[in-house]
This record gives sequence, structure tokens and C-alpha cells, in this order.
Amino acid sequence: MNKEIKEEIKKLKKEKKFDEIFNKYGKEVFLKNVSKKYKKKDMKKLAEEDRIEDIYLRYGNKEYDKYLYDAEYRERIEANGRFKALLWKMNYHFKVLLTSTLIALPTPAIALGTAADMQIYKNGKEYAVDIEKYDEKITKYAEEIKKLGLNDIQTFMKVYQDMWNSIGGFGKPQKDLYGYLELDLLDEDGEGVCRNISSDVAKKLNKINPNYNARIIACYTNEPTNYMYANIYIPPKQEKENVEENNESNENAEYSNDDEETALSYNVKKIMGNHAVTLVDIEEDGITLALDPTNPGIGLYVDGEIIMFNSFDGNEIIFDTKEYTTVGVLRGLNDTFDVVLDYVKSYVGKSKLSYSEIKEKYGLEAQNRAIEELKQMGLMEKKDNRQEDINSFKESVKVEVDYSEINKDYNVINKENLSEEIEK
Repeated sequence: MNKEIKEEIKKLKKEKKFDEIFNKYGKEVFLKNVSKKYKKKDMKKLAEEDRIEDIYLRYGNKEYDKYLYDAEYRERIEANGRFKALLWKMNYHFKVLLTSTLIALPTPAIALGTAADMQIYKNGKEYAVDIEKYDEKITKYAEEIKKLGLNDIQTFMKVYQDMWNSIGGFGKPQKDLYGYLELDLLDEDGEGVCRNISSDVAKKLNKINPNYNARIIACYTNEPTNYMYANIYIPPKQEKENVEENNESNENAEYSNDDEETALSYNVKKIMGNHAVTLVDIEEDGITLALDPTNPGIGLYVDGEIIMFNSFDGNEIIFDTKEYTTVGVLRGLNDTFDVVLDYVKSYVGKSKLSYSEIKEKYGLEAQNRAIEELKQMGLMEKKDNRQEDINSFKESVKVEVDYSEINKDYNVINKENLSEEIEK
């Protein structure tokens, strides 16, 4: 830096033309010539003008993260009161401790999660009108459902069916927003894939009953044929046996191609996951269920994975859950603690029911019985059901396959008392 430039910077500083210093000479020179008082005042001004990207550009990632944290804390105080905001603050710092010591997540997931949190905050600002409109819509819907006095499984089946009846169908999402995946299903012609559908169902269930603690989780599955759908009517547009973007769930068919790019895609999906479902807590039974509204069914989150009740007895489908992907891609770093806690609880939780009792209460027969009950109550349209035809076809061509390798660690499936197995 020559003498002339130094003199010019000195002159601009004296005239308090700090914006000009930044624009002409960049961040490093700018930071050397601004006081703490100016920095504080400038960041406040930028925040008030909703120029949060400029906070990052001028003052770096540390100040940017601090601004996001302070802004969310203030918003939580305003929305939920100081006590709940303080609980969030404690939760936040515990997550920071986990991630800083790399107990919870690998570095790539932390990086993705941090980026997701930033984007979630920006999306919340940019799409505030749509978010408010969606919230009003599902609040009204939840009030209508609560008046019906349905039990849990009837509620799940009702929400599944109402979701399919109220959207354009399964298809490529247009918004696909971090933190607000459900917004793609706001309008009647809206389309989405599993992550959008599962997020929509989670939001509605939490409005109906906050004790469900409904949340989305990523997983991987590659056995679409060994599965029977609940008799939910999916519009004729959805003529896929396993509805997922680009038929992602049918990995065996996809991997049969020798193309190297296809093989790479297959391996990436096995690591990152190719599906998303909704987790819900059933407090009275002491369990966490996995709801799959995309391929209508229910499973159990246990031993860090999901056992689907809709698969054939003895050959149960196991969804391999992807907690890292859930944080890094779907829910952001702010949900680290919750995702890790879910994983831990799946091992040490104590079910009040045996596995056979859980399956009897939430399995395929119970799902279809709940659907019939809803029809009898006039709460579900009695449409011709393509899922029944698909299920009948699957049953007719079913062959016995040895899934012992897939189910290698799941002797729990054939045992009566799930609680005893978990305690071991």
C-alpha cells in the first residue's frame, strides 16, 4: 500500500466515510479503521434495514452468527415469552458444546447445518407472508380435527388422506425452502416430494396435538416391493408403486445400470438417505412412531432405525435413519440436540407395550381398520382405492426371500417384549 493510498484512507476515516473505505479497499482495511462503537452502530443499522448479508461481508462469520442468534432470541421472547426463550438459549449453547467437541456430528454435517440455519432465518424473513398464510390454514384445519375426538391412528390416517386430497400431487417442489419445506403444499396445485410431504404432516400434527412433538427425519430404504400400503387414496396422477422423486426408493433397479455415475449416485444416497418420514411421540405407550405419508404406512423408531409395520411378517423393512443428514440438510444445526436426543432415546427408551402389542395397535390392519372407521363416520371419502389394487397385486406375486442379512440385528422383531430387548 503506497503513501498516497494511506493518505486517502486517513482522509476518508477523518471524514467518517467508512462505506467508501469498505467499497474501495475491502474488508481487511475497513476493519482496521473502524471503532467498536461504529461497528456496533453500523451492524444495528444494517439489521434494521434487513441487510444481514452486509453484516457477513463487512464483519465476518462470527458477527453474522451472533446477529442471527440475538435476532432469534428476541423473536422468541416476543412470540413465546422470556422463560421459553431462555430454555431455547440453554438448548442452543448445549448444541454448540456438542458440535464444538465433535460429539454430535462430523464436520460436513456441522458445515451444512450452519448454512441451513442461516438460510432458514433468511427464508423466514423473505417468505413471512406465505408462512403466516400456511400457519393460519393449518391452525383452522387442526381446530376442525380436534373437534372430531379421533384416536391417534385415526388422526394419522385422516391427516394422510386430507393431505393427498388437498394438493396437486407428488412432484418436483417449486420452493423447497430450508426450514419451511411444507410451503410447497400451501396451495391446491402444490406439489412436493417426501421431505415436503412429511414436513407438512408434522406441522399439522403439532397443531392438532403438541405432545406428538412431530418432526422430520431422513432415512434410506431400498426394498419397495416388500411393502403393503395403507388404503389411503392417492390421486390417479400418483401412479408409482413407491412414490419418491426419480423413483429414488427403488435403488436395486437404479443400481443395475453399470454406468459409473449411477453407481456413485447409489452410494451417495446410501450415505445421505433417499427418503424422509415424520417422527411422533406416543407418550401413553412410551414409543416413537415413524409416519410415512408418502408411501402410506407406520413404523417404529428403535435401536436407531425404523422398523416398518407395513412390510411382510418375518421380512420386515428396515429404514436406515440418517441423523447427520437430518441436521445438515433438513432441519439445520439448531436441531442438533433434538436429533441426537431422539437417537439416544431410541436405544434407552422403555416401551410400555411388547412389540406384538405395538404392531397390533399401529400395524397395517389397524391402519386400514382406522380408515374404514373414518369412512363409516363420514370423515373420509369412499373412493375406489388404487392402493388396494396395488396391495392385492403385490400379495399375489409375493415370493419368500431370505432377508436375514438385512435384519441381522433385529431379532427383536420376533420377540414378544420390546421393553426387555431395549433394556439389554
